[in-house]
Amino acid sequence: MAFRFIGPFSAGILKISLRTFILYDLSAIIILVISLSLAGAYFHHQVEKIISGIGTIKNLAFIGILAMLFLAIVQILRRQLFKILLIRKNENCDKNNKNRI
Repeated sequence: MAFRFIGPFSAGILKISLRTFILYDLSAIIILVISLSLAGAYFHHQVEKIISGIGTIKNLAFIGILAMLFLAIVQILRRQLFKILLIRKNENCDKNNKNRI
């Protein structure tokens, strides 16, 4: 469709007769209209399937993002818990060392 200017441009450069140009141009237009009409009819019946497929992909992406967020939160909480446990362990070791002296 975007290349429709090539026909008249090349016909002018090659100095094709007007009758031949019109024949080829009308043939191209007829083929274009038929192919776009058939594609439109096909996709018209497929729109619901396409939209439901997009909806499924959105749902899967949403679940995936939630799972990644959950794992990130669990990882952060796990690190915080290990820090707290390490601090308590060090405090207990310091108390035990002071009691020995």
